Amino acid sequence: MKPRVALPLLLIALTAAGQDRDEAEDELDRIERQLEQARQVNEGTFRVVPPPGRPVHEHHNVVHLAPSSLATGMALMEQCHINLDPVPSTQIVYNPGTLRSVRIVARSGIGRAWVAGHRVELRDVARGARICLVAETRIVEPRPDGSYVLRNGPFMRRFLDGYYPMRVTMRVEMPGRRLALLGAEPGPETGFRVEARDGALAWDVWFEGELRTAVRFRVR
Repeated sequence: MKPRVALPLLLIALTAAGQDRDEAEDELDRIERQLEQARQVNEGTFRVVPPPGRPVHEHHNVVHLAPSSLATGMALMEQCHINLDPVPSTQIVYNPGTLRSVRIVARSGIGRAWVAGHRVELRDVARGARICLVAETRIVEPRPDGSYVLRNGPFMRRFLDGYYPMRVTMRVEMPGRRLALLGAEPGPETGFRVEARDGALAWDVWFEGELRTAVRFRVR
């Protein structure tokens, strides 16, 4: 059973048949062939990578903590996916039981989009498409020492059996309070770094594979 996580996230490109195959799938096939030739197909291991030389999927998040979040673990999440892969069919998948009241608030370059349980289904996704959502998410865990842990993931961009580069940004803030960083996983030796900025916590990382984060903090 997968561990409980608060944010999505898995973006899966689904194959289509016959005439539904278009330049989007051809592009993903080309990427996969190039990585296979270079013997660099990522099978899920988290690895920080430099930004690619062309637009690829980026996943931007803002989490707003309220005083009640420290007791209930629930917080408001704003999330946008940009530069989606151009495919006939794809999903944004959330771990069930951690989100509620998921709403699509904006989209472009997508023929159809709807929420189905713990998934957001997308159809006829064009190159450069984007979608933004709002939801309540169970993301905060209290610790016995009075600190808190914020868990996210797994984040991944997966196609067939490979994992491909993507960017995730995160900002966690609590109006009127300051969040003091105590530590984070994965550690800085992996290239993943969390910063305290203006009382908020933030990170910005390009990577391949699966990213799961656990950020420890105190509220001041």
